[in-house]
Amino acid sequence: MIRRYGCPLLIAVALALAGCSSADHPALNSYEGGYQVDSSGRLVVWLGAECTSVRSLTYELLDVDGSAYDTWRVTSKSPNGAPLTTVTVGLVPAGFREADPLDSGWRDADSQSIRLRTPTDQTLAHLDVSDFLAEAEERGPADWYVPDQGWHTQAEYQAELVGSDKVDIYPLCQVHD
Repeated sequence: MIRRYGCPLLIAVALALAGCSSADHPALNSYEGGYQVDSSGRLVVWLGAECTSVRSLTYELLDVDGSAYDTWRVTSKSPNGAPLTTVTVGLVPAGFREADPLDSGWRDADSQSIRLRTPTDQTLAHLDVSDFLAEAEERGPADWYVPDQGWHTQAEYQAELVGSDKVDIYPLCQVHD
């Protein structure tokens, strides 16, 4: 019975799934916040929303091959996690402790990744450092760089990017149904 119906069923499922993806609507959601340089030259990461129960945040500097050569990790002091909205790379946020220090400068990396863990989810975001730095110094404190989307204020991010049919971007701590 499986032989008789299995192959046609797999073909039907594959065709149905292929029809779900189009150039106007990505098949996968992207979890991104924003990035900016503060007045001291430090990298600030906005998670896209307030994350209420972050257990850990891992920030990696990557070389041109995508291999991590330095890692900064902070973990919550509470087993239930701690709230987090923004993080300045290298500065331990309130409610967290440093598990691994960062020894290298973020500007020297080819790219960076950030992984956020909550009690139920894990999300990962990626930033091309040279793309970001091309305009970062010219931007004001209200502007955030969203990878592959350009510069937006937090209000524009919410209104124009989050959950829109053609973009499907969500904050790092918010899982889309």
